[in-house]
Amino acid sequence: MEITATLCDVREDCLISTFGGNLAEGRTVIGYSCNREGDYKFLVGNEKLGIEPVQSRFYIKHLVLEYVNSTRDAARFLKRSQTALLEAARNSRNDDDAHDDDVSIKEIQSSLESLNDGISGLHYITNALKTVNDEMASMSALNEGREARLVAGNTDAGKLLDNLQLAYLSDDVPLTFGGEGRNNQLFFSTWLSQRNIKKPVEKVSIVAIEEPEAHLHPQQQRALAKYLSGCIDGQVLLTTHSPQIVERFVSDALVKMGSEGKPTCSGIKLRKEVDDLGYRLNPIVAEVFFSRGVFLVEGPSEIIFFRALAAAVGIDLDRHYDPIRGH
Repeated sequence: MEITATLCDVREDCLISTFGGNLAEGRTVIGYSCNREGDYKFLVGNEKLGIEPVQSRFYIKHLVLEYVNSTRDAARFLKRSQTALLEAARNSRNDDDAHDDDVSIKEIQSSLESLNDGISGLHYITNALKTVNDEMASMSALNEGREARLVAGNTDAGKLLDNLQLAYLSDDVPLTFGGEGRNNQLFFSTWLSQRNIKKPVEKVSIVAIEEPEAHLHPQQQRALAKYLSGCIDGQVLLTTHSPQIVERFVSDALVKMGSEGKPTCSGIKLRKEVDDLGYRLNPIVAEVFFSRGVFLVEGPSEIIFFRALAAAVGIDLDRHYDPIRGH
Protein backbone atom coordinates (compact mmCIF):
# COMPACT_ATOMS: atom_id res chain seq x y z
CA MET A 1 0.00 0.00 0.00
CA GLU A 2 1.23 3.44 -0.88
CA ILE A 3 -0.20 6.83 0.10
CA THR A 4 1.19 10.09 -1.22
CA ALA A 5 -0.06 13.52 -0.17
CA THR A 6 0.98 16.81 -1.76
CA LEU A 7 0.62 19.77 0.58
CA CYS A 8 0.10 23.06 -1.24
CA ASP A 9 0.22 26.70 -0.20
CA VAL A 10 2.42 26.02 2.82
CA ARG A 11 2.86 29.46 4.40
CA GLU A 12 3.08 28.79 8.14
CA ASP A 13 6.47 29.66 9.61
CA CYS A 14 6.56 26.52 11.76
CA LEU A 15 6.11 24.31 8.67
CA ILE A 16 8.54 26.29 6.51
CA SER A 17 11.28 25.86 9.11
CA THR A 18 10.40 22.21 9.71
CA PHE A 19 10.39 21.04 6.08
CA GLY A 20 13.24 23.29 4.93
CA GLY A 21 14.64 22.01 1.62
CA ASN A 22 11.70 19.66 1.19
CA LEU A 23 9.62 22.71 0.27
CA ALA A 24 9.53 24.06 -3.27
CA GLU A 25 7.29 27.02 -4.15
CA GLY A 26 5.15 26.38 -1.09
CA ARG A 27 4.62 22.69 -1.89
CA THR A 28 5.90 19.55 -0.20
CA VAL A 29 5.17 15.85 -0.62
CA ILE A 30 4.73 13.27 2.14
CA GLY A 31 4.57 9.56 1.37
CA TYR A 32 3.89 6.32 3.24
CA SER A 33 4.34 2.75 2.04
CA CYS A 34 3.74 -0.60 3.70
CA ASN A 35 4.08 -4.21 2.50
CA ARG A 36 2.22 -7.37 3.48
CA GLU A 37 4.84 -8.22 6.10
CA GLY A 38 4.12 -4.97 7.90
CA ASP A 39 7.35 -3.21 6.97
CA TYR A 40 6.67 0.45 6.42
CA LYS A 41 8.51 3.67 5.69
CA PHE A 42 7.82 7.39 5.44
CA LEU A 43 9.07 9.56 2.60
CA VAL A 44 9.37 13.33 2.32
CA GLY A 45 10.49 15.64 -0.48
CA ASN A 46 9.16 17.91 -3.17
CA GLU A 47 7.85 17.51 -6.69
CA LYS A 48 11.04 18.78 -8.30
CA LEU A 49 13.60 16.63 -6.48
CA GLY A 50 11.42 13.63 -5.65
CA ILE A 51 10.80 12.05 -2.25
CA GLU A 52 13.26 10.09 -0.12
CA PRO A 53 12.80 7.85 2.95
CA VAL A 54 13.16 9.51 6.35
CA GLN A 55 13.82 7.88 9.71
CA SER A 56 10.82 9.38 11.48
CA ARG A 57 7.91 11.74 11.07
CA PHE A 58 10.01 14.73 12.07
CA TYR A 59 7.15 17.06 11.20
CA ILE A 60 4.61 15.51 13.59
CA LYS A 61 5.14 18.18 16.25
CA HIS A 62 3.96 20.90 13.88
CA LEU A 63 1.76 19.04 11.37
CA VAL A 64 -0.90 16.64 12.66
CA LEU A 65 -4.04 14.92 11.43
CA GLU A 66 -7.12 15.14 13.66
CA TYR A 67 -9.48 12.27 12.85
CA VAL A 68 -13.15 12.17 13.87
CA ASN A 69 -14.56 8.67 13.48
CA SER A 70 -18.06 7.95 12.21
CA THR A 71 -18.77 6.17 15.52
CA ARG A 72 -19.09 9.05 17.97
CA ASP A 73 -19.92 8.25 21.59
CA ALA A 74 -20.77 11.64 23.07
CA ALA A 75 -21.18 10.35 26.64
CA ARG A 76 -17.80 8.60 26.67
CA PHE A 77 -16.09 11.54 24.97
CA LEU A 78 -17.52 13.95 27.53
CA LYS A 79 -16.50 11.74 30.42
CA ARG A 80 -12.98 11.50 29.03
CA SER A 81 -12.55 15.15 28.09
CA GLN A 82 -14.67 17.00 30.64
CA THR A 83 -11.88 17.35 33.20
CA ALA A 84 -9.43 18.62 30.60
CA LEU A 85 -12.03 20.97 29.15
CA LEU A 86 -12.86 22.46 32.56
CA GLU A 87 -9.19 22.71 33.50
CA ALA A 88 -8.34 24.53 30.28
CA ALA A 89 -11.20 26.97 30.82
CA ARG A 90 -10.18 27.44 34.45
CA ASN A 91 -6.58 28.25 33.48
CA SER A 92 -7.68 30.74 30.82
CA ARG A 93 -9.42 33.02 33.36
CA ASN A 94 -8.06 36.43 34.26
CA ASP A 95 -7.40 37.40 37.88
CA ASP A 96 -10.74 39.17 38.35
CA ASP A 97 -12.74 36.19 37.04
CA ALA A 98 -10.75 33.80 39.24
CA HIS A 99 -11.45 35.94 42.32
CA ASP A 100 -15.16 36.14 41.50
CA ASP A 101 -15.27 32.36 41.04
CA ASP A 102 -13.61 31.80 44.45
CA VAL A 103 -16.24 33.97 46.10
CA SER A 104 -19.02 32.14 44.26
CA ILE A 105 -17.64 28.72 45.24
CA LYS A 106 -17.70 29.74 48.92
CA GLU A 107 -21.33 30.82 48.48
CA ILE A 108 -22.13 27.49 46.78
CA GLN A 109 -20.48 25.63 49.68
CA SER A 110 -22.56 27.58 52.18
CA SER A 111 -25.71 26.89 50.16
CA LEU A 112 -24.88 23.16 50.05
CA GLU A 113 -24.49 23.06 53.81
CA SER A 114 -27.79 24.92 54.30
CA LEU A 115 -29.49 22.62 51.80
CA ASN A 116 -28.31 19.46 53.57
CA ASP A 117 -29.20 20.86 57.00
CA GLY A 118 -32.70 21.50 55.70
CA ILE A 119 -32.91 17.97 54.27
CA SER A 120 -31.71 16.47 57.55
CA GLY A 121 -34.40 18.43 59.36
CA LEU A 122 -37.19 16.60 57.55
CA HIS A 123 -38.83 14.23 60.03
CA TYR A 124 -39.21 11.24 57.74
CA ILE A 125 -35.56 11.43 56.64
CA THR A 126 -34.33 11.73 60.23
CA ASN A 127 -36.56 8.84 61.36
CA ALA A 128 -35.46 6.68 58.41
CA LEU A 129 -31.86 6.66 59.59
CA LYS A 130 -32.41 6.83 63.39
CA THR A 131 -32.35 3.05 63.78
CA VAL A 132 -29.26 2.80 61.56
CA ASN A 133 -27.35 5.33 63.67
CA ASP A 134 -28.47 3.67 66.94
CA GLU A 135 -27.18 0.29 65.74
CA MET A 136 -23.92 1.87 64.54
CA ALA A 137 -23.37 3.53 67.93
CA SER A 138 -23.94 0.23 69.71
CA MET A 139 -21.48 -1.79 67.61
CA SER A 140 -18.70 0.81 67.26
CA ALA A 141 -16.42 2.06 70.00
CA LEU A 142 -14.80 5.05 68.28
CA ASN A 143 -17.67 6.52 66.31
CA GLU A 144 -18.82 9.35 68.56
CA GLY A 145 -19.83 12.52 66.77
CA ARG A 146 -20.47 10.70 63.50
CA GLU A 147 -23.73 9.66 61.94
CA ALA A 148 -25.13 8.44 58.65
CA ARG A 149 -27.04 11.13 56.78
CA LEU A 150 -28.86 11.44 53.47
CA VAL A 151 -27.39 14.36 51.54
CA ALA A 152 -28.12 16.04 48.22
CA GLY A 153 -25.12 15.12 46.06
CA ASN A 154 -21.57 15.90 47.05
CA THR A 155 -21.21 18.01 50.20
CA ASP A 156 -17.91 19.52 48.99
CA ALA A 157 -18.43 22.32 46.44
CA GLY A 158 -15.06 21.72 44.77
CA LYS A 159 -15.72 18.02 44.17
CA LEU A 160 -19.27 18.82 43.09
CA LEU A 161 -17.99 21.19 40.39
CA ASP A 162 -15.44 18.63 39.20
CA ASN A 163 -18.16 16.03 38.64
CA LEU A 164 -20.85 17.99 36.87
CA GLN A 165 -23.23 16.21 34.53
CA LEU A 166 -24.30 17.75 31.27
CA ALA A 167 -28.03 18.38 30.84
CA TYR A 168 -29.99 19.91 27.98
CA LEU A 169 -32.32 22.66 29.17
CA SER A 170 -35.70 23.30 27.56
CA ASP A 171 -37.55 26.18 29.23
CA ASP A 172 -35.20 25.74 32.22
CA VAL A 173 -36.28 22.12 32.62
CA PRO A 174 -33.32 19.68 32.39
CA LEU A 175 -33.70 16.94 29.81
CA THR A 176 -31.44 14.04 28.92
CA PHE A 177 -29.62 13.76 25.62
CA GLY A 178 -31.55 10.73 24.39
CA GLY A 179 -31.47 11.03 20.60
CA GLU A 180 -28.49 9.98 18.52
CA GLY A 181 -28.80 13.14 16.41
CA ARG A 182 -28.60 15.38 19.47
CA ASN A 183 -25.66 13.31 20.75
CA ASN A 184 -23.94 13.82 17.40
CA GLN A 185 -24.35 17.59 17.66
CA LEU A 186 -23.23 17.50 21.28
CA PHE A 187 -20.09 15.59 20.29
CA PHE A 188 -19.11 18.13 17.63
CA SER A 189 -19.90 21.07 19.93
CA THR A 190 -17.75 19.65 22.72
CA TRP A 191 -14.94 18.61 20.38
CA LEU A 192 -14.80 22.04 18.73
CA SER A 193 -14.96 23.83 22.08
CA GLN A 194 -12.11 21.76 23.47
CA ARG A 195 -10.14 22.26 20.26
CA ASN A 196 -10.57 26.05 20.38
CA ILE A 197 -9.73 26.35 24.07
CA LYS A 198 -6.64 24.16 23.80
CA LYS A 199 -5.59 25.45 20.38
CA PRO A 200 -1.83 24.83 20.28
CA VAL A 201 0.65 27.42 19.16
CA GLU A 202 2.98 26.57 16.28
CA LYS A 203 0.90 23.63 15.08
CA VAL A 204 -1.06 23.10 11.87
CA SER A 205 -3.87 20.55 11.80
CA ILE A 206 -5.55 18.74 8.94
CA VAL A 207 -9.00 17.72 10.16
CA ALA A 208 -10.61 14.56 8.76
CA ILE A 209 -14.27 13.97 9.65
CA GLU A 210 -16.15 10.84 8.66
CA GLU A 211 -19.88 11.03 7.89
CA PRO A 212 -20.84 14.11 9.95
CA GLU A 213 -24.49 13.70 8.86
CA ALA A 214 -25.14 10.64 11.04
CA HIS A 215 -28.63 10.67 12.66
CA LEU A 216 -29.40 14.24 11.58
CA HIS A 217 -32.38 15.32 9.49
CA PRO A 218 -31.68 17.39 6.32
CA GLN A 219 -31.98 20.86 7.87
CA GLN A 220 -29.55 19.94 10.63
CA GLN A 221 -27.17 18.36 8.13
CA ARG A 222 -27.01 21.56 6.11
CA ALA A 223 -26.48 23.67 9.23
CA LEU A 224 -23.69 21.39 10.46
CA ALA A 225 -21.98 21.28 7.05
CA LYS A 226 -22.05 25.06 6.75
CA TYR A 227 -20.62 25.42 10.24
CA LEU A 228 -17.86 22.83 9.82
CA SER A 229 -16.80 24.31 6.49
CA GLY A 230 -16.20 27.73 8.03
CA CYS A 231 -15.36 27.32 11.72
CA ILE A 232 -12.20 25.23 11.42
CA ASP A 233 -9.02 27.06 10.50
CA GLY A 234 -7.12 24.92 8.01
CA GLN A 235 -7.72 21.98 5.71
CA VAL A 236 -10.91 19.99 6.34
CA LEU A 237 -11.61 16.61 4.72
CA LEU A 238 -15.12 15.17 4.91
CA THR A 239 -16.47 11.83 3.73
CA THR A 240 -20.22 11.69 3.27
CA HIS A 241 -23.14 9.97 1.57
CA SER A 242 -25.43 12.95 2.07
CA PRO A 243 -26.58 15.31 -0.72
CA GLN A 244 -27.31 17.85 2.01
CA ILE A 245 -23.63 17.94 2.97
CA VAL A 246 -22.48 18.09 -0.65
CA GLU A 247 -24.80 21.03 -1.32
CA ARG A 248 -22.95 23.23 1.17
CA PHE A 249 -19.52 22.83 -0.41
CA VAL A 250 -18.21 24.39 -3.61
CA SER A 251 -18.27 21.88 -6.43
CA ASP A 252 -14.54 21.95 -7.20
CA ALA A 253 -13.89 20.74 -3.63
CA LEU A 254 -15.78 17.48 -4.29
CA VAL A 255 -14.38 14.14 -5.36
CA LYS A 256 -16.49 11.03 -5.95
CA MET A 257 -14.73 7.79 -5.03
CA GLY A 258 -15.44 4.60 -6.94
CA SER A 259 -15.92 1.09 -5.60
CA GLU A 260 -12.17 0.40 -5.76
CA GLY A 261 -11.28 3.58 -3.92
CA LYS A 262 -10.29 5.45 -7.10
CA PRO A 263 -11.73 8.88 -7.92
CA THR A 264 -14.33 8.50 -10.67
CA CYS A 265 -15.52 12.10 -10.85
CA SER A 266 -13.78 15.24 -9.70
CA GLY A 267 -15.54 18.35 -8.52
CA ILE A 268 -14.11 20.34 -11.44
CA LYS A 269 -15.84 18.04 -13.94
CA LEU A 270 -19.03 18.11 -11.88
CA ARG A 271 -19.03 21.89 -11.72
CA LYS A 272 -18.65 22.17 -15.51
CA GLU A 273 -21.53 19.78 -16.12
CA VAL A 274 -23.74 21.46 -13.53
CA ASP A 275 -22.90 24.95 -14.77
CA ASP A 276 -23.68 23.85 -18.34
CA LEU A 277 -27.19 23.02 -17.15
CA GLY A 278 -27.51 26.49 -15.67
CA TYR A 279 -28.06 25.27 -12.10
CA ARG A 280 -26.31 25.77 -8.81
CA LEU A 281 -25.90 22.97 -6.33
CA ASN A 282 -29.07 22.00 -4.46
CA PRO A 283 -30.09 18.70 -2.82
CA ILE A 284 -31.48 17.30 -6.09
CA VAL A 285 -28.40 18.14 -8.16
CA ALA A 286 -26.15 17.05 -5.30
CA GLU A 287 -27.87 13.65 -5.28
CA VAL A 288 -26.82 13.27 -8.92
CA PHE A 289 -23.24 13.27 -7.65
CA PHE A 290 -23.86 9.90 -5.98
CA SER A 291 -25.69 8.33 -8.92
CA ARG A 292 -24.36 6.07 -11.66
CA GLY A 293 -26.89 7.31 -14.19
CA VAL A 294 -29.55 10.01 -14.52
CA PHE A 295 -32.84 10.43 -16.38
CA LEU A 296 -33.45 14.01 -17.43
CA VAL A 297 -37.20 14.60 -17.71
CA GLU A 298 -39.37 17.67 -18.14
CA GLY A 299 -41.45 17.78 -14.98
CA PRO A 300 -43.33 15.98 -12.18
CA SER A 301 -45.68 14.19 -14.62
CA GLU A 302 -42.75 12.55 -16.41
CA ILE A 303 -41.24 11.54 -13.06
CA ILE A 304 -44.47 9.74 -12.16
CA PHE A 305 -44.65 8.17 -15.64
CA PHE A 306 -41.10 6.79 -15.68
CA ARG A 307 -41.38 5.47 -12.13
CA ALA A 308 -44.60 3.68 -13.06
CA LEU A 309 -43.06 2.42 -16.31
CA ALA A 310 -39.96 1.12 -14.51
CA ALA A 311 -42.13 -0.65 -11.93
CA ALA A 312 -44.29 -2.19 -14.69
CA VAL A 313 -41.29 -3.72 -16.50
CA GLY A 314 -39.55 -4.76 -13.25
CA ILE A 315 -36.66 -2.27 -13.27
CA ASP A 316 -35.39 -0.79 -10.00
CA LEU A 317 -34.10 2.62 -11.04
CA ASP A 318 -32.04 2.98 -7.86
CA ARG A 319 -30.31 -0.34 -8.45
CA HIS A 320 -30.21 -0.99 -12.20
CA TYR A 321 -27.97 0.89 -14.58
CA ASP A 322 -26.38 -0.25 -17.85
CA PRO A 323 -23.42 2.03 -18.66
CA ILE A 324 -23.35 0.86 -22.28
CA ARG A 325 -26.87 1.93 -23.09
CA GLY A 326 -26.72 4.81 -20.64
CA HIS A 327 -30.09 4.01 -19.06
